[in-house]
Amino acid sequence: MLLKELLKDFSQSPEFIDSTSLATRNVYMGALRALLREHLAEDARWVNVGRLQGAFGNFDAVYSPARASQARSAYRKLRDWALSQHSIAFPALKRGRPGRKTGEIPPEEVLRAADRLLNSVPHGVLSHTRLLSLRWEKLKVESLRGEQCVMLPGRKSGVYFSIPISSGGGEAIKVLWNYSGGQTGPMIPAEKGSERPVSLAQFRKGLTQIEDVRVLPGNGVGDDGGEAAVVRSNLASLRALDSEG
Repeated sequence: MLLKELLKDFSQSPEFIDSTSLATRNVYMGALRALLREHLAEDARWVNVGRLQGAFGNFDAVYSPARASQARSAYRKLRDWALSQHSIAFPALKRGRPGRKTGEIPPEEVLRAADRLLNSVPHGVLSHTRLLSLRWEKLKVESLRGEQCVMLPGRKSGVYFSIPISSGGGEAIKVLWNYSGGQTGPMIPAEKGSERPVSLAQFRKGLTQIEDVRVLPGNGVGDDGGEAAVVRSNLASLRALDSEG
């Protein structure tokens, strides 16, 4: 069973509906989908300790403590239900939330590049939250109509938004690529070369310190089955950014 199908069954199950209010159910399901959005097309048994820790690590870096607490509560309910109803043993989640390092505020050049990128795509394609949740291995470079473009994954699986490398958005992506060190990991790391994305609070704090950058509210919306080969291919294509300009 795919993870997205399991979540749908869970959201409609009597065990979940009878134990929580409608408002709480909406909050919990929103938190679960945000936590697992990159993996909803995976088999439900994909979840193991390492992958769960990675998902929560990225979630903690982007979302508020209150939102992270909601995700943890929702995950525990999902885990209990999946075990009793489908005999799927999701890993246990330790109580409490690990301490979170705030990390550095990115350099001004990086913040300006992020702002240019956000403003180079249509409204709704990329929010602050989604930008910080993106990882380089999800992007790729392709030639479209004779022009090299960075392919930015959209919200729907298999849908990409193309950004010409020669455009302002493409130049911004090159700045972010260089800052990250040209490796797997978040597009804007907490520190250069880090595997953790910069926190949403630090990112927005940095933007407010740049005089001509306008801070907009984020919308809050973040066996490998051959994924390793796709990651290697995408990263190899991104090396094109190293030779540009």
